Amino acid sequence: MSTLKELIRRALRAQKDYLSLYRAGHKTRGCRATHMIGIPMIMASLIAFTLYLIPILKVSAFIVKCAFSPTGMQHFHFFFHVALPNILQSVATTPSAVTNLLAGITLFTVGWFLQFLGHVAFEKNSPLFLNNPFNPLSYTTAVIFTAQEYGQLITRPFKRNK
Repeated sequence: MSTLKELIRRALRAQKDYLSLYRAGHKTRGCRATHMIGIPMIMASLIAFTLYLIPILKVSAFIVKCAFSPTGMQHFHFFFHVALPNILQSVATTPSAVTNLLAGITLFTVGWFLQFLGHVAFEKNSPLFLNNPFNPLSYTTAVIFTAQEYGQLITRPFKRNK
């Protein structure tokens, strides 16, 4: 039976090996540049979607709570006649709710477009995640790769003109 320490060690080793494979498929500057823009856009879209979904999740939690409470029918009556119309009106008239959804869709779409553009136009290969789209290492490695690329960009010494 594996210990937690051993499981963590194997997971980190798998991540490191996958990162080497990922780097091998992202050699050109154009591909790395599109990923440095596109991956943060996709991450930002997930935040925008989450902000959009929070009111929906709150409503869902309330419905579940009412369904399992002894006075559930009284709560449901209040919910559907008073609370829900007010919540829907609030969400529909709050610019940030619509803005978060539109921003999320736009960031997600443009971010993924840049990923494919980098591979088609610059790298001339297919994205690594297409081999196994359900492998979580594909996505975590992309974020780690992008963070490392930004780190190298920031810490690179400035060239001096003589």
